[in-house]
Amino acid sequence: MHDDATKPHGTHSPLGYLFPWTGLVAVIASIVIFIYWGDQHVWLAYVLSGLGAGLGFAYFILSIARRHARTGIRTTGSVVLAILLMASAACTIFIEDFIANFSIFGPVKPPNLATSLQNAATSASGAAASFLKDGKSGPLVGSGWQESHWTNPKGGALPIAISWTRNTKGIMVTATPAGKIPTGQDGTPRNQQVLMNGMLEKPLDYFEQQGEVMKSSSFDLFSPMFFMINDLIQASAKPIIEYAQKHDGALPDKARAAELLSKARTVFEFNPDTTTMAKDSQMIRFAIKKYTYRSMTDEMFSIDYDWEWTTPNKATKKERDLKASGSIAIHYTAEGMIAMNTDESDNPLYQLLESTQRQGAEEEARERKATEKAQGEKPAATK
Repeated sequence: MHDDATKPHGTHSPLGYLFPWTGLVAVIASIVIFIYWGDQHVWLAYVLSGLGAGLGFAYFILSIARRHARTGIRTTGSVVLAILLMASAACTIFIEDFIANFSIFGPVKPPNLATSLQNAATSASGAAASFLKDGKSGPLVGSGWQESHWTNPKGGALPIAISWTRNTKGIMVTATPAGKIPTGQDGTPRNQQVLMNGMLEKPLDYFEQQGEVMKSSSFDLFSPMFFMINDLIQASAKPIIEYAQKHDGALPDKARAAELLSKARTVFEFNPDTTTMAKDSQMIRFAIKKYTYRSMTDEMFSIDYDWEWTTPNKATKKERDLKASGSIAIHYTAEGMIAMNTDESDNPLYQLLESTQRQGAEEEARERKATEKAQGEKPAATK
């Protein structure tokens, strides 16, 4: 073999150094940018990791193309190095994307201005509640809440001014953008009503709204349950609210409310599969065993829901039949709103999941105890 047969051809030699080293630098730069500026330049981190993967692939092709001009050991080493570079770049993208968005399918869109304004108003409601019994009427600006802001995905931050004003129902918290509103964003001030008892007022379709938000995200687990709870609320609370609207805001007495609830829908089925909605996925049957109406004040009432949910279709061998029961209470105003605690500890979704998890753990413990007992009672094998 001639000596020049082992020499690199043309520009192959410079590229053999350029591809791997540039790719490695790109991956490292991606990690640095993500750590220090990931909230504003996450896409740049993705691009640099992608560049590293691309250069790793280019080095892989170059190594294969040069295999006849190099020894087998050098070719193998170059191929392994190229594969490691591609793998490290891919892992970097996956980890960055998972940390930023809990999704491998692309970044979640950052909250828009309207959502951030509503979140700011709701977050400030706890501080506003301290003015329910004390404080002068008119704008009451809380110390520290002026520091709230919305981060523009295109760069920069917009301050959000928080104020609250006393009204006949309690305290109205208002979040207003304090600056120029970017094109394409809704800067309409958002409000959160705090009732006299310290609870937050939510629209009657609050859970439908939350379901739509969850459904549009890339980490959707609970939107079917949000929609189911909305259906439950519409079926049970709406007739009582409509009664109050027809009677100058007066709520029905216990007997009349029981009559209205006796006509309410009691079975709600939904598919929890938020990905494929496959035909063989398990439907969940949520049934109300009893509605109980309770008058809290002249302007508020609650409904207790004795519930049970099961999987009516046969579970697979690998899956446990879902079966749980319990009772939840949802509070309403005669005006047609939901009333919830500031920490949402009375959120019906949280209550359903907590009760189901607890009962599932108890069932598993009973089954494990029964298995251990059965194994302990087995007669000793005869020799």
